[in-house]
Amino acid sequence: MSDLNEKDLSELSVHERAEYVKRIGLTGGIEQLSTMVELSQEDSSPAVRLRAAEGASHILSRHRIGPARDLLPVGRRRQLLDQFRKVDPLSNPGLFPFLASLDLPRCLSRILVGLRDPRYDVRLGAVLALRRYCCSWSVSGDDRVRRKVTDSLTDVRLKPDVVASLAELIGAAGWQESRPNLEKLVGRDDQAGFAAEAAIEVLERISDAGGLIGVWHSNGRDVGEVSDLPTSDAWLCLSGETGFLFVPGEGLRNFSYTAVSLTQLQLVEGRTKSELLIRRLWVPPEGAATAGAVIQAEGRSYYPASQEGISRFVEDIQSVKGVRKPQRERMAETLRGVIGVEGEEVLLAAQVARMGGKPAEAADLIQTLIAATKKPKTEWVFLRAQALMEAGESKEGKKLLKQFLDKAAKNSEYRPVAEKLLKGK
Repeated sequence: MSDLNEKDLSELSVHERAEYVKRIGLTGGIEQLSTMVELSQEDSSPAVRLRAAEGASHILSRHRIGPARDLLPVGRRRQLLDQFRKVDPLSNPGLFPFLASLDLPRCLSRILVGLRDPRYDVRLGAVLALRRYCCSWSVSGDDRVRRKVTDSLTDVRLKPDVVASLAELIGAAGWQESRPNLEKLVGRDDQAGFAAEAAIEVLERISDAGGLIGVWHSNGRDVGEVSDLPTSDAWLCLSGETGFLFVPGEGLRNFSYTAVSLTQLQLVEGRTKSELLIRRLWVPPEGAATAGAVIQAEGRSYYPASQEGISRFVEDIQSVKGVRKPQRERMAETLRGVIGVEGEEVLLAAQVARMGGKPAEAADLIQTLIAATKKPKTEWVFLRAQALMEAGESKEGKKLLKQFLDKAAKNSEYRPVAEKLLKGK
């Protein structure tokens, strides 16, 4: 359907056109942008116009950072802005997300004007767009953006609900320099005063250096980016003194580090020193409603990784070409510094120990879990046996393998591996 021409589109029903622009918005490229903009202004259906404007904003959201941004030069972005200059945001609420993703300085000014609109729906659209504009990596370090948004806190034309939203945004964007401006709002007996207090608490939370410690995962998408295209995973781990960064195609970087400031880490890799500029946000992960800590660095947005995600990463990286055993072992040491040993977290710690060349330690960790659990899972016995076999404790390992095979379900995913180990394969 992406190859439809203007005549084909006119022959589709409203529902079909709306579905078309929705799908192109999630998967289309710059070559579809002109069609989407045209439909957003000229289609006979308000629903299609709205979907097309939203779809155009989604396409633009994928072209704000990195090499993709260069595919849409500034001159073309200005042309698109001119095309939307006369659009009423009430008649097409997709205007503001479009402006946010178009990502020009003039777009910010237009969005800020929308905050003063007397119509609630228009103000809400401007607030949401402003959040998308400000939380992208593309404006990281742009103090002009921070100042313009912060200065709006004192605009007497803004209603309290808008001032409250601006305060929340300042917290979410991690703008520590704007904290004094928030403090001036504290004490107001309205939603703006309460929002300012909450934003200050957020800034306090993300200013703590301890909040950097952990394993962080990026799917390659910018904050506010909307896409159904394949993801591009990357991993960042910080343990307090050491860390690693793994980006597919770029290799594994193990380093020691020092936090020079809230936005700068000094890395040491062997004899090489470098800087890692970071930005700390408080926004919801993609598809979630609850906000949490986010680290932006080198054009990527990193969110706290799940145990399941870390486990898959540890498994996958062992087969990545170019990552040598000593690198994996050093990476494992860093991981062990941030992974807990409570409950079933022990299994992940054991997996990391095995990757780091310490199978005996892995076996001991699993045994601790088994001994502390009233009804241990059968597969834990297999995992301990596997670690013992790697550690050269074949006699005890085979004994546990037999025990596992006696009790495990016939369809257990571990049974084929256990049978091979028992046969010495």
